[in-house]
Amino acid sequence: MRIHFLYQKQIMGWAALMIMAASSASSAGTVSMDGQGKAGGSDVSFFFETAVEYNDNVFQLSEDQKDSMENPEQADVLSGRYDGMENVSDVIVTPRIGLSLDALGFAGGRIRTGIWGQYRCFRENHEKNDFEAGGSVAQDVGERGKVQFKWTYLHDAFRKNYLSDADDDNGNGNIARDERTYSAARYDEFEGSLSYRHTLIKEKGNVLSKLDIEPFGGSSFRTYEPVFDNRDRKTATCGLVVRLGFLSRIQLDLAWQYDRLSSPGDEELVLYDETVRSVDVNGDGEIRENAALTTNIDRSCTRHGFSIAPSFNVTDDFAVFAGYEWRTSDYSSDNALDVDHYRKKVQKNQIKAGMSWDISKRWSVSGEYRRTDEEEPDDDDYVEDSFRLEWSFDM
Repeated sequence: MRIHFLYQKQIMGWAALMIMAASSASSAGTVSMDGQGKAGGSDVSFFFETAVEYNDNVFQLSEDQKDSMENPEQADVLSGRYDGMENVSDVIVTPRIGLSLDALGFAGGRIRTGIWGQYRCFRENHEKNDFEAGGSVAQDVGERGKVQFKWTYLHDAFRKNYLSDADDDNGNGNIARDERTYSAARYDEFEGSLSYRHTLIKEKGNVLSKLDIEPFGGSSFRTYEPVFDNRDRKTATCGLVVRLGFLSRIQLDLAWQYDRLSSPGDEELVLYDETVRSVDVNGDGEIRENAALTTNIDRSCTRHGFSIAPSFNVTDDFAVFAGYEWRTSDYSSDNALDVDHYRKKVQKNQIKAGMSWDISKRWSVSGEYRRTDEEEPDDDDYVEDSFRLEWSFDM
């Protein structure tokens, strides 16, 4: 497993927290395996979930790229541009299993810990199969507060194929499609976050029946294989969630998030269109549409995002929800030859709608439709639609 040393320290720290929480719970009282934890004691439960999703654009391709992938020319086959990319759309089955623990924690509050693992199985694009694990530790703070740690680790995720090499076989200075080499961009990613939720209003039946505020912060680390290590990134995140409840039936979540992404900004091979300004940027004496150029590529940026998510409890067991997310990214590259990122500002818009139904105390089901429209600086803009159905069983 390609785990960066920093990941190892992070994961060991999270694991230690989970073990401490479990030890605290075990010493707090008797463990109940029937889901009916005793007051002052502990309650351990296992859960199993299965999600089935249809995604019409799993590699986040533009319309032109979709056509090219579905009808590849011989040059694309020779370059490996779409190796391992079998189909634009796919059905994804994701089984997940986990363990949760609810026990008496510190200062008389409850502590809840959990850990889970899942494996995403793509029906057509087997190269995109990946494993993810995660966990959380939450501790009550007084009667109206809760602090929570969360972490996830994603292993060997396949993004898509990117240009990794070029060879000007005919020496004309223009890198034709059959003179390019594409390789799979795979990465590992670790994310951790800390949040504190405080309930200011909790009055059942009132017009304003609930008001929570939840500031949060965190970081993530994504590491690609060596050929694409200039795509590595570190992200620092902070934000605020405000949750409003009305008549104990309607909930409105408002969230703001700020991200600062940093990447190495080292030299990278790109294809540069010299004909736009009629300038020989790579010094080979030719002005070409696809000139090979090695220059500093910096994907560092700052992001501002806002989301709104209303939901309505039709009954005590059945709810419907919707959501809208808007995000803007400002890239900080100061290299004018880095045309994809220099002075670039891009946006992402996402909408979703769905339902959740608690069929019984142990069984639940949910469904969601999601549409994403994003401007992608490294590639063309794309639109993605997905439909997801999930079953959950608490043992």
